Amino acid sequence: MDSIRASRPVLIYGDSNRDGRVDEADIEGRDQWSWEGPGAFFLANVDDDNGDGLIDCADLQVNGSQDEADLARLKVRLEPGMLGEGRQVRVSASAPGVRLYEKSEQGWSLVEGSLKNPSAEMELAVEGSSFATKDWNGRTQIHLEVVDAQGQSLGSDQAQMRVAPLLLLPNSAETRELYVSAGHPNYENTKFREQLDEACQDAGVKLVTHQTSSWKEMWMQDTMEVGYTQLPGGAPQHVVLGGLRQADSFGPGLLGSDRGFLQVGEYRGIQDGVDDWADWMGNLECTPPLPGYPMGRIFYGKNTDTGTTLHPELVSFLEAQEVQSPFWVDTGFLTIKHVDEIANFLPGPDGRPRLLFADTRSAALLAPESDGPSNQVNQQRLDKVLHGGSYPSGDASPGLLAELGMTEEQVVRLPVSYEGGHNIWSNPVNSIYLNGLAVTGDRHVPAAVAREIETRLLDAGAREVRFVDDQRYQDNYGNVHCATNTLKEPLPS
Repeated sequence: MDSIRASRPVLIYGDSNRDGRVDEADIEGRDQWSWEGPGAFFLANVDDDNGDGLIDCADLQVNGSQDEADLARLKVRLEPGMLGEGRQVRVSASAPGVRLYEKSEQGWSLVEGSLKNPSAEMELAVEGSSFATKDWNGRTQIHLEVVDAQGQSLGSDQAQMRVAPLLLLPNSAETRELYVSAGHPNYENTKFREQLDEACQDAGVKLVTHQTSSWKEMWMQDTMEVGYTQLPGGAPQHVVLGGLRQADSFGPGLLGSDRGFLQVGEYRGIQDGVDDWADWMGNLECTPPLPGYPMGRIFYGKNTDTGTTLHPELVSFLEAQEVQSPFWVDTGFLTIKHVDEIANFLPGPDGRPRLLFADTRSAALLAPESDGPSNQVNQQRLDKVLHGGSYPSGDASPGLLAELGMTEEQVVRLPVSYEGGHNIWSNPVNSIYLNGLAVTGDRHVPAAVAREIETRLLDAGAREVRFVDDQRYQDNYGNVHCATNTLKEPLPS
């Protein structure tokens, strides 16, 4: 490493070994980048540390110490002989929207070509104004060059960086906050909220209630998806992916320090009576860590009868993050067609995740009087979701087990009985997990079914199961997960 430094009169390097520090150990890998390493990250700075109601990257300044913490640091070293009268030190990023700041005794200032106060050792910082997209792989080269008075290059160096990805979190992650709505007269949910409050108190979770006059916002899960981005060694910045329904005011209101907001895609206005809810965020979920995918995998619903999926722009954005490898799941046989109705996850008692999966066979055994003709048809689709197969549309899927590298013993089949595409009692798959508590609905659930649901959720890793009054939601084609949303803790790295 000393030989590299000695042979380089001009050096620029970031946290290429991803240990949370910028030091000598980062020099060797400064001009490389791969997911396995080396290679430095920077953040898309989409939170609001100064409370002006705008994301921090919307301006061209560093807004105090909290904003400063969101900047990825670079170090510059120049041999003393590189500095002299008439010489300039120029720094630039190869990708648009990547901003560089220079540190001086007065604080941070935007770099616009040449550094204002060049010296033998300097500190720079980087922020991004966007995440990776289908049109940009998130990577940039930071180029440093010293030129003489005639503009001739005297030496240069470069560091490779990538914007940190936006990551989603599974139901099984630790919960910090639970969100629920109140206020619409057709969704009287006082008892539901009181029971959620009790569960939150027991689980150490903060309950936040959103007052709304919009029936759409009563479906809190559909208003947004809360993920995060993070620099190695830094604090997480939670990021809200806003809903695509022209109806959601809660998600933007979460913008603040270490809480970002992002809108991906435009409202499509699907109103065909079939796929109206395709872009609602209950149709977007994430698994726990899996073999080969330490941050889990994203999955979303697709109506294989019509070909309609979750918003294609949102899907391509999530694919561009390159970490959680999104894939679709057939939801065409459901009324609402949301993937959170048929698959969910608990952490598992042995550290291996458990897949909660809708199952009509056990429902028929436990409550034969409730078994109708829809169950056989829907079970065929559910079996294909789990084990794979092809569809008349030409779509094909390897199935959840093969896609996720999970085994049959990790599947927890929860009893669901259908009339058409809607469950006739509260769907236990459409539940939430609050730091050990599995919370599910009680509407029309037969006693024998409730006992079996509790047993199977406890076997799946819950320490306790709570049944709550989700009547207004069950009567309107949804359940506990649909009615709530959460802010989760990032997964251990």
